[in-house]
Parts: sequence; C-alpha cells; structure tokens
Amino acid sequence: MLWLLLLAVGAGAQEPKHLRNIQQLTNGGQNAEAYWSPDGKKLVFQSTREKLECDQIFTMNADGSEQKMVSTGKGRTTCAYFLKDNKHIVYGSTHDAGPGCPPPPDRSRVTCGGCSRGMSCLWRT
Repeated sequence: MLWLLLLAVGAGAQEPKHLRNIQQLTNGGQNAEAYWSPDGKKLVFQSTREKLECDQIFTMNADGSEQKMVSTGKGRTTCAYFLKDNKHIVYGSTHDAGPGCPPPPDRSRVTCGGCSRGMSCLWRT
C-alpha cells in the first residue's frame, strides 16, 4: 500500500512539526517506489497486482484516482521517474531480455552492511 504523507511546517520553522492528512492511496498488491511528477499532480510507482507476475509501472493522480499501468506488462520494471514535461516517464525494464519475470537473485551471495551515510552492498564470489 502507498500512503501519502504531507509534512506540516509552521511559519518560519526549519523542522517539520508533525504529519497531517495521511491518506492511503492503494489497496492490495505490492506497491513501491512512488515519485511525484514535477507539477505535483501525479505519482508514478511500481506494483505487482492482480494477474501480474512481477513489478510493472503505474501512474495515478495525487488523490489515488485513475491508476493505470503504463509499462509494457512484460519483464520486471523499476525506478520510474517523470520527466520535466510531466508527460513522459523513464524507467528500467528487463522486457528486452524476454517477456517473463527474471529469476530472483541469489541473495545468499550478497552481503549488505550499513555505513554512516547509507548502505553498501558487496557481491560475494
């Protein structure tokens, strides 16, 4: 589920004081990586839902209405962003390698460790 969180900032305040107007925007499926369009009217996100076997790219209005798939429905997609014109979207996809979902990675060969400024992942051989 995607939740819309708006930060309430007091006049002249440097830090957010609290969250307000929290709204659930999606129901069902697995939804992730939501990003605003530059004009703030739409969101683009990846979702695995209904008959989809792996993540596809969807858009919706800021209030959660008019959800529609905009990717091909083939392969796995990720990392979608609106371009500055608010109309075009760029995203990563595996559909050129084949229409099916790629096999999941062997996570036993990856070690992730926290760093002071984020996370680094090391591939083990």
